[in-house]
Amino acid sequence: MMILTGKTQPMHPMEPPAYNDEPWSSVAAPPNDPERKTVVVLSSAFGAEITDLLPPYEVLAGAGRFNTYVLAPERHPLPLVNGNMHATSLDLVPHYSFEEYARSVGVTPDLIAIPWFPAYTAERDRAVLDWIKANAGPETLLLTICAGTEILADTGLLAGRTATTNVAWFAKLKDRSPTTTWVLDVRYHDDGRVIT
Repeated sequence: MMILTGKTQPMHPMEPPAYNDEPWSSVAAPPNDPERKTVVVLSSAFGAEITDLLPPYEVLAGAGRFNTYVLAPERHPLPLVNGNMHATSLDLVPHYSFEEYARSVGVTPDLIAIPWFPAYTAERDRAVLDWIKANAGPETLLLTICAGTEILADTGLLAGRTATTNVAWFAKLKDRSPTTTWVLDVRYHDDGRVIT
């Protein structure tokens, strides 16, 4: 992942940023060590919430024990937005697109971290939902950050499980994932393979 600053033109928070050149295109992903577990932090094709993506990435990558990658449907600069869904002054370039990850790394992740995406809809972000479903192996740990639980709920992988989410999301997720047992008044919930 490469963090970029100083956009060359103003942008709407849901549009990919524009740059005059592409210095990011030659930046290589970190090497894959087959002896380490593989962690993937996701972004949508329209970016991610900055405090949902960067802290999990930093903690996991900084541990020095995992192959840690940021993935998105395509590899190009993406905005990091704040909690009010406004663009920040930072953009990121994912390590891999979904296709590049399959070609270059090609392993089922041991952990998939799912942050909140700006202006998320299941229809618009279908590629991410499909990727999660296709790559959540029987031993993959699924970790949602804040309202990222909505994204996991839309994959169907929360059906029959116990989960929590951002307090503002409970009402809509109860209808969208009716077989999920929703736990209020906790910061996180560990349901074995799924941590929300």
